[in-house]
Amino acid sequence: MLFDTHCHINDKAYDTDRREVLTRADASGVGLMLCPATDMATSRACIDLANSCDGVYAAVGIHPELAATATPEDTERLRQWVHGEKKVVAIGEVGLDYHWPEPAREIQQAVFIDMVKLAV
Repeated sequence: MLFDTHCHINDKAYDTDRREVLTRADASGVGLMLCPATDMATSRACIDLANSCDGVYAAVGIHPELAATATPEDTERLRQWVHGEKKVVAIGEVGLDYHWPEPAREIQQAVFIDMVKLAV
C-alpha cells in the first residue's frame, strides 16, 4: 500500500470528482493520504475531509506565505485540533520561505516556531 504524504485533495478543483479521485487512488494502491493545510480555513477543510473519508488524514498549520495573518488564537485553535481531532496526524504545510520579501523573515520565523511547538 502506498501513502501519499502531500495531496491537496481538499482543493476546490476536486469538488466535482473528489470521491472518484479517491476511489481511483485506492484502486491504484494509494490507500492512505495526508491532506496538508495552508491556513485556518484549509486546516478545518482538511479535518472535515479526513473525518468523512477512510484513509485520508489531516495536517494542520499556517503556510509561511500566510504567516502575517496568523494570530495567537489561531495557534490555540490548531492546538485544540491537534489534541482533539483523531485524524489530525501532522503539522503542515509549514516552514520558511524567503523567496519573496513578504511576510518578513521575523514573522515567518515566529509562526514557524509556534508550528514546531505544536508538532512537539
